Amino acid sequence: MISILLASGFEETEVVTVFDILKRGDIEDVSLISVTGNRKLHSVRNLTIYAHGKIEEVDSKEQSAIILPGGKAGVNRLRSSIFVKKLVRDAYDNGGYIGAICEAPLVLEEVGLLKGYDYTCFQGMEKELETGNFIDKKVVVDRQLITAQSPSSSALFAFAILEKLKGKEVRKRIQSEWKGKCEEVSVNEE
Repeated sequence: MISILLASGFEETEVVTVFDILKRGDIEDVSLISVTGNRKLHSVRNLTIYAHGKIEEVDSKEQSAIILPGGKAGVNRLRSSIFVKKLVRDAYDNGGYIGAICEAPLVLEEVGLLKGYDYTCFQGMEKELETGNFIDKKVVVDRQLITAQSPSSSALFAFAILEKLKGKEVRKRIQSEWKGKCEEVSVNEE
């Protein structure tokens, strides 16, 4: 099972993009999990999403991956949850991958997972993190940890997670279906 942990104030691009790419990669057991007890959650831009389940219902031993989206208010709520910290730590200890994007590496540091790892995060936020080795790249994969910088890195983040879970061939197939590079934009202003 892959659980995307949500609290109101999450960055919607980082949630929806990751969910979509993992589902396209034939991962059936991707769930949006509320950490607040309320299944109705609101993003930073007030997009309403209904979670599939609640954190109390999640078994850490069944987790292939835990994904932590950014969004300052959402991350602060993740950080304040004892359930989140325990689930992340237990899933990691059981061999699961942990994905954290934007401000979410703050959660990784609080549970002691950044020490000895390369990571990335929202630019400038690395000053708030005391452990780990910050790498200024859109996505950094170091063993079980997958980190990314911002909403603009969401697709690359999701592809990195997909490759860890399903292999390079599946990742390449899904990425090719997107038909192009995420970074390229062409604007005609005539």
